[in-house]
Amino acid sequence: MRIALVAPLVFPIGPPFAGGAQVVVYDLARGLTERGHDVTLFAARGSVVPGVKVVQVEVDYHALQPAIFLADNPANVGTLADAYFLSADAFRRVFLEVAATQPRFDVVHAHAFDYPAYTLAAFANTPAIHTLHLPAVSPEINRSLAALQRDTAAYNPTSRPHLVTVSQACAATWQAAGVGIDGVIYNGVDGSIAYNATPDRDGHLLFVGRIAPEKGAATAIRVARALGRRLLLLGAIYDQGYYEREVAPLLGDGVEHRGAVAREEVYAEMGMATALLFPIAWEEPFGLVAAEALMAGTPVVAYVRGALPELIEDGHTGYLVPPNDEAAFIQATHNAASLDRAVCRAEAERRFSLEAMIEAHEAMYGEFKVESAPLAFHLCVSLLHPSRQINILLGDYAGFAVGRGGERDPRVVDHDVGVVGDLLGDLGHLVDEGDGGDEILERILLLQLPRR
Repeated sequence: MRIALVAPLVFPIGPPFAGGAQVVVYDLARGLTERGHDVTLFAARGSVVPGVKVVQVEVDYHALQPAIFLADNPANVGTLADAYFLSADAFRRVFLEVAATQPRFDVVHAHAFDYPAYTLAAFANTPAIHTLHLPAVSPEINRSLAALQRDTAAYNPTSRPHLVTVSQACAATWQAAGVGIDGVIYNGVDGSIAYNATPDRDGHLLFVGRIAPEKGAATAIRVARALGRRLLLLGAIYDQGYYEREVAPLLGDGVEHRGAVAREEVYAEMGMATALLFPIAWEEPFGLVAAEALMAGTPVVAYVRGALPELIEDGHTGYLVPPNDEAAFIQATHNAASLDRAVCRAEAERRFSLEAMIEAHEAMYGEFKVESAPLAFHLCVSLLHPSRQINILLGDYAGFAVGRGGERDPRVVDHDVGVVGDLLGDLGHLVDEGDGGDEILERILLLQLPRR
């Protein structure tokens, strides 16, 4: 199959990895390519995936800041609004290129948690799948995805974008927000991670993850201090304010923050640690580092939040602790050394193999591989933008917005959303007659309609 993968644009794809979504996209691209699929990855400038064709998206990813889910000011949850237009420009270019590529892609699979990615994917004129790597944390995106599903289903049910996510717990958050989920595919872990039956003698502990409030690095430090254990923290700083207030003052005296490091180093450290600490403060959508630690044979101690009960078998591959019960977390960490590391490895191989993840994606692509939807449907999708600023793709023969002589169609000045239905009807006749249906990507016109 010819597969277009669209990565989140907030970081390049490649080591050292900024987060779990970047790891999954990297492994998925390589795994599908190794199985003989023709994969093209659209990703931020600087992305490198050996053996995979990478289209570098020219965007200032530093300006596309990652979402900060537990910011001090709840009104500032995420930075989606600040970077909206920058990301919209980038994703528009991506999906136009997907649509223009010949021979056509069989499917486009996007992994970005960005409103423009969900709506502009319709411009690709290709069956679209979106993996939701995050729970339903953004009311704006929740409403937009629910509206996208509802409205596109009304125009053409077979062309509704398909939404999948990474755990049953994550799926439940979306369903509670009114967003339908088409499937769940667990993230996979490379079975080449070395299994270590015997951790280091000093019994040190490990924290792996972004340095942000929702991951609980400060809690991990307090747990290690209470037990008198050495603690290593691996992960990039996402929230500088949190790091400076809660983490940096606690470093030293057996607590080291090494930052983002290569995956091989992460895996080696996992194998040597007595336990991985995962004191999350949010509804974790999956917890890739937990699955990776189990593959290395290392038990995981975590708060019972999000998908962790789907990953950890309490008392066998780790311990699940009531949220915010730090005393119980300390005791569970103390007990983790007695768990059978071989059981951890066996469960990871059985439930979270990379091969199983790739096979599940192949099956999903085969299910959703259909003929491209009529062009009129893709134009209707563009009506969903709440500002009513409507991007409309036109071809040589779609002469309704700009007449064949280059003059603007007089109906456009009516400033009424209802006029768009008439215009789409005109275009539908052209497509049905086969007149220009394959030449739809020659230019974009921006049609401004007022708010109602």
